[in-house]
Amino acid sequence: MMKFTKKKLSLALIASSIISAPFAMADDAPINSGIKKALTDSKVKLSLRAHYEGVDEDGANGATDKDATALTVKSRLTLQTGDYKSWSLGLEVDNVTAIVDDYNDLTFDYSGSDAVVADPEITDVNQAFLQYRSGKVKLTAGRQRILHNNQRFIGGVGWRQNEQTYDGYRIEYTASATLSLDYSYIYNANRIFGDDKKGDDLSGAFHFANATYKINTDTKYQHLLMY
Repeated sequence: MMKFTKKKLSLALIASSIISAPFAMADDAPINSGIKKALTDSKVKLSLRAHYEGVDEDGANGATDKDATALTVKSRLTLQTGDYKSWSLGLEVDNVTAIVDDYNDLTFDYSGSDAVVADPEITDVNQAFLQYRSGKVKLTAGRQRILHNNQRFIGGVGWRQNEQTYDGYRIEYTASATLSLDYSYIYNANRIFGDDKKGDDLSGAFHFANATYKINTDTKYQHLLMY
């Protein structure tokens, strides 16, 4: 069963209203060439991903054996506007639907008979952000994807269907062809477990700082600082 919470619905409506504002303005005032170009350069993408997972779990210390079968499909709609005076908007909505749902998607405080597959059925605003680009600087505010290095510490948990994204502010600075700096202030991590699960979000005040230096085309030195 798909779930679309009030929080996610509100985010979707706000982002959709902002993105559709130029069309509404067309009835009241001429749209200048900059806005026309931004609309022309906008891109809409639809992607589908099927994921199968089978679990045969041996019970430990006398516990009952568990198994599970999960076949899920993720549908993703992505909208990225073109630039208007260096500003742009991004919106991405995901839906995860179970075709075969012989599994339990709970991962906290669970003691049921089916093994856990952490792919809940959900409709989710995966990204909704405002972005500014000028020269070597890129600023992003809102819900966004952050993938640092090999995603060992900061990433999207890409092997699961419901991607982990982050709410906050990010600044990226490309100092040169060899050096780039990246800093984010994050106040919430939208985790993979779905809206109605304990531990779905992780709120706080998190700082990510990442520096990349390319020694040559084949070798990079990267350092990630989190606190």
